[in-house]
Amino acid sequence: MRQIRRLAKRRRQVQVGGNGKSMNTPPFDYTRFYDAIAPAYGLGQMLLPVWRGYTESVLPWLPTQGRTLEIGPGPGVLLTKLARRSQLAVGLDLSAGMLRECR
Repeated sequence: MRQIRRLAKRRRQVQVGGNGKSMNTPPFDYTRFYDAIAPAYGLGQMLLPVWRGYTESVLPWLPTQGRTLEIGPGPGVLLTKLARRSQLAVGLDLSAGMLRECR
C-alpha cells in the first residue's frame, strides 16, 4: 500500500515559485503502478458488485463466436467470460502483473 501511495504522489502537480505556474512531475509510470496493485485490483473486481454488473451488462453486446481481443483486460474478469464463449480470446495489457493475475 505504501508503494501505491508513493506512485500516486508522484503524479500530483507541484507548485513552483511565486509566479503561479505549475509543472507536471515526470511522466507517471502506469505499468509499474498497475504491476504493484494487480493482486488487490483483481480481488476488488471480483468482490465489488459494480464490476460484476459491468461484466454482465456488456456481454450481450459482444459476439458469441469467433475471436475476441480485449485491450486492457486487467486481471481478466471479463476476458475469462469471453474465453468461454469465443473460439479464441486474447488480452493485451501493458502491465505484466495484471496479465499474471489474468492467467
